[in-house]
Amino acid sequence: MKPTLAPGNHVLVSKYGFGNYRYLGFQLAKSTPSVTPARGDILVFQYPANPKIDYVKRVIGLPGDRIIYRDKTIFVQKACDVSREACAELDSQYERIDKNLLPELSTETQAVYQESLDDIHYQVLLLRHQKELVDRYYVQENTLRGEWLVPAGQYFVLGDNRDNSLDSRYFGFIPQDLIIGKVIYIW
Repeated sequence: MKPTLAPGNHVLVSKYGFGNYRYLGFQLAKSTPSVTPARGDILVFQYPANPKIDYVKRVIGLPGDRIIYRDKTIFVQKACDVSREACAELDSQYERIDKNLLPELSTETQAVYQESLDDIHYQVLLLRHQKELVDRYYVQENTLRGEWLVPAGQYFVLGDNRDNSLDSRYFGFIPQDLIIGKVIYIW
């Protein structure tokens, strides 16, 4: 999650309402979640392939969203909550996640960008010469490689260190019941 999180950082996580209560790796209780994550939130969740491991990533896609990741650029077609006619008009509209280079933080080998997702601004790190590992992307049925439609009750997450992150591009979606909580403070 570099540059948002660095090795040695601590995080304060709000577990309230997520329904997945664990302590020291032991499951204490599970209940129906009463809180839904928002786009841009940093979540702590159980890794789907091994729920004993906790991951920290940023929410990019909500249920019903269509995500495209090409040439290190994210495009999001948000789920439509209005009438079918209005949804049909929006069907081909994708919002490109704005990305502005921060030259004072960039080097010859890496570039730091500020991304804007809805009203949230955060920094991401891209390695200048790192190729995308498209052949390792999670392939969802009836979509192209590098394109995903987020199922109901699940979320699409990305790490802020985009070229060095095991995230939804590779392992798929995060079910709501694996979410432990939302990061509310970093130090």
